[in-house]
Amino acid sequence: MASFIAEVLKELKNKKADLSALTFILPNKRAGVFLKQELSRHTTEARFLPEICSIESFVEELSQLKKISAVELLFEFYGVYTSVTPKNKQESFDQFSKWAPMVIQDFNEIDRYLIPPSKIFDYLSAIQHINHWSLEPNPTAMVKGYLYFWQELKHYYTRLANQLLNKGIGYQGLMYRAAVNNIEEYIQNSQRSQHIFLGFNALNSSEAILVQELLQQNKAQIFWDIDQGFLEANFHDAGHFMRHYKKTCLTVNRRAITLTENEQEKIYGDQLALDDTVFTTLDKDGDVVLPNGEVVTNVTINSVTGVDASTTSDVATYADEIVISGPVAGTDGTGDGFLESNYDITYVAGDLTVNRRAAQIIASAQEKDYGDVNDLGDTAFTVVDRAGGA
Repeated sequence: MASFIAEVLKELKNKKADLSALTFILPNKRAGVFLKQELSRHTTEARFLPEICSIESFVEELSQLKKISAVELLFEFYGVYTSVTPKNKQESFDQFSKWAPMVIQDFNEIDRYLIPPSKIFDYLSAIQHINHWSLEPNPTAMVKGYLYFWQELKHYYTRLANQLLNKGIGYQGLMYRAAVNNIEEYIQNSQRSQHIFLGFNALNSSEAILVQELLQQNKAQIFWDIDQGFLEANFHDAGHFMRHYKKTCLTVNRRAITLTENEQEKIYGDQLALDDTVFTTLDKDGDVVLPNGEVVTNVTINSVTGVDASTTSDVATYADEIVISGPVAGTDGTGDGFLESNYDITYVAGDLTVNRRAAQIIASAQEKDYGDVNDLGDTAFTVVDRAGGA
């Protein structure tokens, strides 16, 4: 039985994807070893390996931050702690180092799941005040210190995050939050055409947004490894996240483009074979470039009142005479290839102009005798059509 990675590579090859031009993003670095092994089995000629990276390294690149070590982060946090906390309330580094890693982990999760920090810390502080509510007007020093700590968490987080960002460094969660903020700039400037997300299960909020943004721009594909039974049976916890993504999160919407038929012309008296390649493509971004190098090459067109085939239609410009519609054909790009079903297409009709026909009227030679008056008449001439016939 073929492995999941082998099935994915087979699927990509069937879609005529250039594997060496893809960027594979995996849950961890270890998965990259198995991907390289499968690539070696699916390659029959010398070629460059595709770019392979873990989700963490991909996020680090997007965030434009350098990951800080746990020890360095602890010292950075202690510096923030001593600058914010009054001296009479400060704890020694020994005491600080016992609870600080837990707080840092909470900061990490808050950022990875894009929780608004101000709201969550205000909420937690209010909860602790309720938990320690008392009829006694003067709480103990221990309670005061405890409530003060929860009140100051917001300031610890804000000061630490700003300090790290100013230094161009960050812990994992902070890098995730920065990556989400930078994703639009990355999409506009990145030279990578296709990202293949492979083997993920439960995405955090940041990862879900990153994948969704790339999918919406047709710059990514995602492959899930899950049994059909787990996916369809609601009582299976193993398929919980997949069912959630299938229903709500990772939806790729059709891309809006406009196809405008260009004006075509013909000569009065002639029939016209409409050219199905004479049109303009306008992408949703306002340019003529579609994602993945895809190109619309042919459309379906018709003449509304049959002016194209008529030899008797008068000289005029027939507004919106050429109606453009589907089916639409195109050429494969560097990604999945052009599929009309990936696009929400607006069609704009074009004009058909009937131009005057060129013809020559040549007077025929006439004779008369000397002294006579000759009636030239108005029928002694020859008409020569533009096609050369009389």
